[in-house]
Amino acid sequence: MKKPRSQHLRSLLSAIEPARRGVVEHPLYNSIQTMEDIRYFQSQHVFAVWDFMSLLKRLQRELSCVELPWRVTGNPLVRRFVNELVLEEESGTNGSGGFSSHFELYRASMLKSEADTSAIDLFGQRLQGGDTVPEALLDLPIHDNTRAFVNTTWGFVADAPVHCAAAAFTFGREEVIPDMFLRLLDDLVVKFPGTLEPFRDYLDLHISLDGETHGPLALQMVEELCKDDLLKWKQAEDAAILALTARRRLWDGAMLGTTTPLQPPTPV
Repeated sequence: MKKPRSQHLRSLLSAIEPARRGVVEHPLYNSIQTMEDIRYFQSQHVFAVWDFMSLLKRLQRELSCVELPWRVTGNPLVRRFVNELVLEEESGTNGSGGFSSHFELYRASMLKSEADTSAIDLFGQRLQGGDTVPEALLDLPIHDNTRAFVNTTWGFVADAPVHCAAAAFTFGREEVIPDMFLRLLDDLVVKFPGTLEPFRDYLDLHISLDGETHGPLALQMVEELCKDDLLKWKQAEDAAILALTARRRLWDGAMLGTTTPLQPPTPV
């Protein structure tokens, strides 16, 4: 983790460290032993891959101009970060000479693993048919913790102040993903040598992008949005802890054989 540039950020990182450790040191990574474990994990994790884009689009809508007529909006460094991230995540190179969203890459990796895509496909069909996100999640054949995770993210997307959405995005996604995926990738290399290339490529891509570029810029985004407002920093801290807690509980439910739903996190 790069050295923070402000006392506010140092204080926030210290406050959220226990919640962060709960994700990075989760037993999930060591629990994946078989292809069935991989398939079940992917069938749950794909929902976090999907809702990442909705959270990112909320930030793009708030921090750059996507309305007509166009006007200058916000900080140019933050605008560039968000728009470059949208370009990469929504239409990045796919390794075959074309372009694809990272969600589509992940779903393709599921097909290679022979993981079940029926739940995420049904979810997408319901959204296309006009259902809201909470409506589309109802009675899907997924773990309750997965459903709670997406609903928590959707709370940040639909209702939270932009600095809280940015904190959930930064500390629940960009800043923690390299450590989280590195643990998972290291285990996959040992346990499944020479296999699962599309899935491993997806993990490796996010380790490099988020660790080297996205994570540090996301920290700057939070600093820009919170500045010296102590209330905003406290709200950002609460949002980060909520996002990390939801991720930990997503991992609880993504371990094959975990059938007892755990208590969902309390909304902001």
